[in-house]
Amino acid sequence: MSVTTTRHVRKPLFVDAVRITDANFDDIAKWCQGEIQQDDAPVGTSTGKKFIKIRVHNPKNPRQTKAFVGDWLLYTERGYKVYTNKAFHASFDEASAVEPPVSYPYDGGGVTVLGPEIFVSQDQEVLCWKGTNYARQGDGTTIQDAIDAAHAAEAQNGAQSAPSEVS
Repeated sequence: MSVTTTRHVRKPLFVDAVRITDANFDDIAKWCQGEIQQDDAPVGTSTGKKFIKIRVHNPKNPRQTKAFVGDWLLYTERGYKVYTNKAFHASFDEASAVEPPVSYPYDGGGVTVLGPEIFVSQDQEVLCWKGTNYARQGDGTTIQDAIDAAHAAEAQNGAQSAPSEVS
């Protein structure tokens, strides 16, 4: 028995991120439509730490819905996520502001990248669109059709506005 493997690459995830400080705390709460709350006061103190209660997509625990000073608040197409400073720096590198714009299609990681989150296998039999695989149906659809669809989707998504930056 022989095993044949194929090489894959994890899709890059670009996020808009801002570190929460005392100076921008209120502005960030408004930006993300969060609610300013306070933790229970530790024994021997009169007040707890204030935080922003964030509406987070699929939180794994209550801490992931609380943004404290020093944390990072990220915005993606799926919504907001809260990262501690340590977890943020372990997971993300700053995207270079001088990177040239990506031109589609291009070959990468054993697939052809047709657009953001749109990939086609080298044999052009499987198209992956935003994490869902579609097998060729033999209906005459060409890769150029897929490229045109990717550009149309990108143009439509580009027309939607993302939250503005908070300084």
